[in-house]
Amino acid sequence: MVKHALAMHFDSQVFRPPQEAYTPLLQVTHGCSYDKCTYCNMYDQNPFGLSSREEITSDIKELASSAFPYNRIYLVNGDPFCLSADKLTWIMDEIQKYIPTVKTFSMYASIRNISTKTDEELAYLRSRGIDILYMGVESGFTQALTFVNKGYTAKEALEQLKRLEKAGIEHSQGVMLGLLGAGRGIETGKENGKFFSQLNPKAIWFMSTTVMPKTELERQRDSGEYIEASEYERVQEIRAFLESVDMKESTYFNSIHPTNTFNLEGYLPEDKEKMIKQCDEVINDYTQDTFQKLFNRNKNSRF
Repeated sequence: MVKHALAMHFDSQVFRPPQEAYTPLLQVTHGCSYDKCTYCNMYDQNPFGLSSREEITSDIKELASSAFPYNRIYLVNGDPFCLSADKLTWIMDEIQKYIPTVKTFSMYASIRNISTKTDEELAYLRSRGIDILYMGVESGFTQALTFVNKGYTAKEALEQLKRLEKAGIEHSQGVMLGLLGAGRGIETGKENGKFFSQLNPKAIWFMSTTVMPKTELERQRDSGEYIEASEYERVQEIRAFLESVDMKESTYFNSIHPTNTFNLEGYLPEDKEKMIKQCDEVINDYTQDTFQKLFNRNKNSRF
């Protein structure tokens, strides 16, 4: 039992995936190391930076003072996998020095983070306990990636994720529905299906592109350069993905997210046909207009 309140260093904006809800957090970076995606305002209050060794050690000692036998630590903020293999190793050493019960680590990462590490470094980091990385590849369609300025192509993303899998590090992937806007959903869904058919992610989760305040995407929408996909199209995109994807190993899939109108959950390939049928029920029971009335996307202000 924790006998006193923890007083650790955290930014005003801290994000972690639902799967790590019960994992203690340790801040080692600030903001996003890239921060150039046209749709994103997640870290608008926290510019990128590195936590000092003194702060990191102080927070580790604070966690250790609870005397709880933690077995896992989740590193924040932004994409801590941007740190060098040496820096990550120092952090893991420091954690295990004060909390020897900790065996595994996880964090957010990007395609760029993987590309800065050698195959040997990836394998070593896996041996030290980094067992999964949570990522927002966002799309396996180069046109969509280029449009939102992700900084890599689908081919480059595929190459880096295969390197990650070869090292034995699992990955959970976020995909954005409606990324290219109106009229491109089915095409994008098919491309995403082809992309993920070549990989073995632990999970794929869909969220919807939502125009956030003070972003380049907001400017493009307001100027008429970008027209948002309808809610109906987003369901069509999910269906196109499910129809075209051919997973070789069991992968958890869901579209359960506050930005989505349609919540779907299952495993691929086991539940593929069942989930396609669920999509068809929505597509057949609603029209563009009736489905659009179910959700006012403009009320959302932040991911």
